Amino acid sequence: MIKSKLRGIAAVAAGLATVATGAALTAPAQAATTVAESTAQAAAISNALLPGQRLLSGQYIRSTDRQWTLVMRATGNLELVRTGSGKVWESGTARAGSVTVMEKDGGFSIIHGRTKYWIGGAKASPNAKLVLPTDGLLAIYNAAGRSVWNYKMVIETMSPGTKIYAAGSGWGPVVLFSRSRVYSLQMRPNGALELMKNNTTKLWSAPYKPYPGAWVHMAPDGTFGVHQTWDSVWTIVTRRSGTVLQLRDDGKLLLIHGRTVVKVLH
Repeated sequence: MIKSKLRGIAAVAAGLATVATGAALTAPAQAATTVAESTAQAAAISNALLPGQRLLSGQYIRSTDRQWTLVMRATGNLELVRTGSGKVWESGTARAGSVTVMEKDGGFSIIHGRTKYWIGGAKASPNAKLVLPTDGLLAIYNAAGRSVWNYKMVIETMSPGTKIYAAGSGWGPVVLFSRSRVYSLQMRPNGALELMKNNTTKLWSAPYKPYPGAWVHMAPDGTFGVHQTWDSVWTIVTRRSGTVLQLRDDGKLLLIHGRTVVKVLH
């Protein structure tokens, strides 16, 4: 009888130890046999988000040298932070209670409730995983170990909150690619927004005077445009919350709301 009670107390203690160890995400662990083993497993910090895993509010993954952290904020913003330097990248999302998910098809998304409102990663890469290495280049690696996405790439769709930066901006470069990688939408260092084919042929440029240091933003309220620190340089106002920008494999650049094409840019 006494042994039975002791086993029950140990099981409860193991559960409390697991909950109390903080927000670091760990890979699924086998059942702990002792309180000490349970605490050690829960305290271990992973540098990867495996297929099907998610980051809830306050949870994070961290590079093995502990210099880089990808954390899901309570505000709904996903942030890449470097120790001693601060935030170096963010999803730009702001829906409290959102969850970051590494999907089993290789997609990397932020979800609020049942709504997937921010999309990264590279689909059609089953069993891919998100890895935060010691160089800070947050990336998705497919099952063969090849990088198919990193945080400086937006694939096909600019979700609400997504931004594109020029090289040398301190945040960039962040580039929108078609799924085939043939077409790309880039912010040039001089502030020009250009659609390129094979990174050599310019197909389209946004109609404004270039301003160095500008960036591109797909706002949650449906406004797409180019901005400086204190002003908007060029904008398209759709008045349709949730509108996204898509760069397709045929080179078409479209503002889309649901299944409706709001505006054709190219």
